[in-house]
Amino acid sequence: MDTVTAFAQHRQEFGTPIATATIDANRTLAVTATYLLSEEGRKSSLLAGGDGRAVQELTVQVPTNRLPLVSVDANGVARQRLRPRYEMNGEQQVVRIDAPPTYDSPPEIEDLFREAARNHQLERAFETDRRSAKARRREADRERRTRLANAFLNDPAQRALVHPPPTSKRCYLATERVSRRSLVSSRVSRATRTTSMRAFRSRPTGLTVGTSTL
Repeated sequence: MDTVTAFAQHRQEFGTPIATATIDANRTLAVTATYLLSEEGRKSSLLAGGDGRAVQELTVQVPTNRLPLVSVDANGVARQRLRPRYEMNGEQQVVRIDAPPTYDSPPEIEDLFREAARNHQLERAFETDRRSAKARRREADRERRTRLANAFLNDPAQRALVHPPPTSKRCYLATERVSRRSLVSSRVSRATRTTSMRAFRSRPTGLTVGTSTL
């Protein structure tokens, strides 16, 4: 009998025994597959003796070598990776669709496996693109804050907003954006640290926070 053995890594210098887990390659996991039927598909389902419902669920036996095509939620429910669905749009970008695939006729089991495999690959591409976009937005925001800080330092007439009151670590500056203020934190760059210190030192004295008394 073919087996796949996974070894849990431990620090052997402490004398901890190495635990092993053996998975029978011939075993299968009962997984729920959910898909949709179009109107044509519902007609085909009725003609074939099915229930003709738009939302179809069936139990699929998935072998261990196809477990990457399965997701298991916190409640231990195993589902084939058919929802959410990932597609390429007209701009060749992967988009997420919160619905399972739709078929014009009841699909074969292998059709569901192929769809789950394609969906799994596109999901990985989607997550990679999302992380990259998040990193680009974070870098663009850091550069914007740095530009604001440099402009503040080069104009002695500028003052930080009095509310929230500036501190030695952060301050708010008026900007062209709708919010009319932008946080400049000392954690961003050396320029913003200098900005926060200058704003803190030049803050109005005798200001009572929460009132208009000066």
